[in-house]
Amino acid sequence: MKALIVDDEARVRKAVRLLVDWDAHQIAEILEAGNGNEAIGLIRKEKPALVIMDMMMESGNGIELMSWVNEFAGNTKFIVVSGHNDFDFVRQTVRHGGV
Repeated sequence: MKALIVDDEARVRKAVRLLVDWDAHQIAEILEAGNGNEAIGLIRKEKPALVIMDMMMESGNGIELMSWVNEFAGNTKFIVVSGHNDFDFVRQTVRHGGV
């Protein structure tokens, strides 16, 4: 199974890569994207089962990415990680089926 980490900060992508026990979740390949637009290209090509993503990115934010996933890659699950204290992000994540 494949996973995709989407964040505009390389250090955050590296931290997620190091903190998750990928083997325990049968994830053999971990991909990375620096923004939502790059993520769309990777999702189309690689079809990851899981996307772990940030909400606030310069090019293609999390809400736009979740909307696209729901429309074009509905089987992909996603987890949103954000340092922003905005309940609307939580509401939008749940509305789009994310955690």
